[in-house]
Amino acid sequence: MAEILAMLGSLPLGLLRAAGSDEDFDEDFDELHSRGIVMLEAGPAPAAGLPDRLLAEVLRRGLPPERSRQLLGMVLDAGAWQALARTGGGTLSLARWVLDSGAGLEPAQALAAARAALDLADPALALQLAQQADGHPAAAVVRAEAHLALHDLPGAAAVLAAGEAEVAAATGAAEAEGRWLQAVLVRSRAARTQPGTAGQAARLLTAAAEGLAGTARAGCLPARLLDLEQADLALYEGRFHDISQDMLHACLHSPEPELRDRSAVLLLQVQAASGREADAQRLGRELAEASGPGESGAAAGLRERFRTQGMWDAYARLLDLRGGMAALRDGRVWIQAGIAEGLRLAEAGEPRRALELLQPALGRLQDPAGWQLLPLAASACAYAFALLENRDGVREHLDLAGASVCQGGVRLPWQAGAAARYYAGMARATVTSYSAAAAGLREDGRRAEDLGALAAALRYLSGAVRLGDVDAAPDLVRVAARVQGPFAQACGAFGSGLLRQEPPALLAAAGLAAGTGGMVFSREAARLALALASGSDTTLMRLALRYICPDAAGFDFCIGRLGGDRSLTAREQEVSARVAAGQSNADIARHFGVSVRTVEGHLYKLYARLQPRHDPVPAGPAGERMGRHA
Repeated sequence: MAEILAMLGSLPLGLLRAAGSDEDFDEDFDELHSRGIVMLEAGPAPAAGLPDRLLAEVLRRGLPPERSRQLLGMVLDAGAWQALARTGGGTLSLARWVLDSGAGLEPAQALAAARAALDLADPALALQLAQQADGHPAAAVVRAEAHLALHDLPGAAAVLAAGEAEVAAATGAAEAEGRWLQAVLVRSRAARTQPGTAGQAARLLTAAAEGLAGTARAGCLPARLLDLEQADLALYEGRFHDISQDMLHACLHSPEPELRDRSAVLLLQVQAASGREADAQRLGRELAEASGPGESGAAAGLRERFRTQGMWDAYARLLDLRGGMAALRDGRVWIQAGIAEGLRLAEAGEPRRALELLQPALGRLQDPAGWQLLPLAASACAYAFALLENRDGVREHLDLAGASVCQGGVRLPWQAGAAARYYAGMARATVTSYSAAAAGLREDGRRAEDLGALAAALRYLSGAVRLGDVDAAPDLVRVAARVQGPFAQACGAFGSGLLRQEPPALLAAAGLAAGTGGMVFSREAARLALALASGSDTTLMRLALRYICPDAAGFDFCIGRLGGDRSLTAREQEVSARVAAGQSNADIARHFGVSVRTVEGHLYKLYARLQPRHDPVPAGPAGERMGRHA
């Protein structure tokens, strides 16, 4: 009896008695209960369950194979499939036992177990079980659903495209079983990834919504879920203006938990993408509090990592009250966390440490399920290699990023593609042309703004201006004024400082960028402030040095564009470190036993070496326009 309980987890006592003998049942059950292996569960019928499934599994695995098959036959003869029809864990355990014994599953049994595996966040097992359900009309939909859960959207699309008749039969069977909505969602989510099926995903959802209209189900939970799925599709495709935030807000107050949870994570992503980062963070805090005191510290730490790098899709997934803990068991989340941390280190001016995280993550994405993250990981590596001035590394990873976007002919989620294009564009400047790369980023920024994706537009435009496209500075200032958060403030000050040739504004941008961890951006703003500063304004020069000096030898895109001498003597390095620490010239002179004039001489040489070689204001119309703003 211990072995039976071990596999099935929770069974009516009547079924246990049927599988065992009256002589040993009570004695065996009392023994197991006293040892804490099984427990009585409350309910309309007495049942036995396992508080410790691991211990029970050890018991089962200790059985000789012949005895295990004998017990399995007794359980099946006693009607275990029917008894466990409403118990997902029990159905799955029974299916595993059948497979381990070398027996096969009936298609309906395999399909029931596959659905149980999906409910229990084990899509790999679900796919294995669903493949044994060939012949069942709903098998195709469940196989596609398992591929989706494994992030293998091309695989899901291939299953659904295998034969229109099979797919139609699967959908019909799913509808007959009350799972018609899931069938529609699976088909739509698979279609959204295929470039050759533009509009098909939306047509599937529209047809399903029209099918509900005018019926008793109009306005019910399936109809609202279809509304949310249409919003999710618009988010995937970057059609932010097509997403009704009023509808999402209304669903937040629904009595249905599924509607509340799904609308909250969608609204959070839409707010962040449209530049309302503070609102997104506030909603995120509310959702985290709703998860209760038992929320995982790992989930909170991962969310912060994703937030700092603008990976709001992963951030939102960890806040999904229905799937947050399952997300922690998903290896892709941890790979994405490694990419986020690698990008943070790269932007903080630590590209070698960044590559220690990015390259292993890239290696783990070389499979069909990694297609969504592979372009971003490759572009992030190219960005880090650019900061190391390793042109071969930049070219290699730009080629990989481009190839991965085309791999399998799939469409990336818009926001994942936008992040990959930004880092690839910045890296490309160092191996091709700064002006061409800047023009590409500026055009991407224009398109993103037209879509309502102001956060991405801001990032693109900041990159274009940092690469030398001063004509994009007015757009940068305008978009920054519409976006929340310290990065937007830094971009606004940076653009204004360049337009008005105001070193204090550039230093303000340097300080704001440094506060967000963007030391590369901060150094660029400080170098430009240093280039614009009057030679007599030593106070401003000293402030600029504070942002440049923490890694004076590091590469930044201002140096790459305009040149500069980053080689400092040992004395200049020590002097610069003391200036960055806030020491006065007199304090530094006393420390070295030299005159203040000698320290000043060191500083002037230092300033000359650290600023760009050329005037940061280009000649021509842009320079004339900037002069009018001065």
